[in-house]
Amino acid sequence: SYNMSNDQENIYLRFQNALDWNQFIGQQGGITCAVSGGPDSIALCDLVHRLSTDKNFKIHAAHFNHKIRGDESDRDENFVRDFCNERGIPLEIGHSDVPAVASRENISIEMAARRERYRFLGTITAKLGSDIIALGHNADDRIENLLMRLLRGSGGRGLGSLRPVRESGSTIFIRPLLGFFRHEITDYLEFRGLDYRTDKTNLDTSSDRGLIRNVILPALEKMAMESGLGSVRESLARSAELLSDDEVFLSELAEKFMENIGVDE
Repeated sequence: SYNMSNDQENIYLRFQNALDWNQFIGQQGGITCAVSGGPDSIALCDLVHRLSTDKNFKIHAAHFNHKIRGDESDRDENFVRDFCNERGIPLEIGHSDVPAVASRENISIEMAARRERYRFLGTITAKLGSDIIALGHNADDRIENLLMRLLRGSGGRGLGSLRPVRESGSTIFIRPLLGFFRHEITDYLEFRGLDYRTDKTNLDTSSDRGLIRNVILPALEKMAMESGLGSVRESLARSAELLSDDEVFLSELAEKFMENIGVDE
């Protein structure tokens, strides 16, 4: 419908306003998108690719095959390869046997995957000379993170941990989709006629995140609806954003204070 297309083009406009892109696109190495093949990363890569055409900067993609889902993981890799080839986006691929790393180091699969993935992204920045990595976290991820940390008793730093821009050493991680809900992203993909891979482990309730995504959040939404409260997701997303803003402000304040008293961190 006419409205649908208006809404979807509006997503590109919102994406353009999500960050101060001029800070990032003047960089020589361009922007590298981390692409798993899932809906968020495909939307991210499509949007950054559109932006790169409009604003004339280089784009790369990086895919990490963590061997968690056997043949499915290889199909994800091939899917991402085809997606990038069709658009002429240079792609870097990394492999790691995450289940083996998890059992060897006695850590959870999720923790091992995250660590190996970030290690791979670190090698990519060095290789491409691109210090900016775009990640596909959305507003729902932010909410799930907030609830997960809340249930573990985190303070402000943990609760506001998913930030739109985060510097780690010489690498800058950007998350331009933090202001978009998962349903908006899948609507956008449908509008653009873009296919994506579905990770069946997202429906799993054995992990903390799976439990929050598939059991706790839906129960909270149902309870709020029956009590006549507004949208739980929007309220939680707003809280997560405010906590993240507070955290950035306090970090900057602390850095200035350290500089003024001449203490190296």
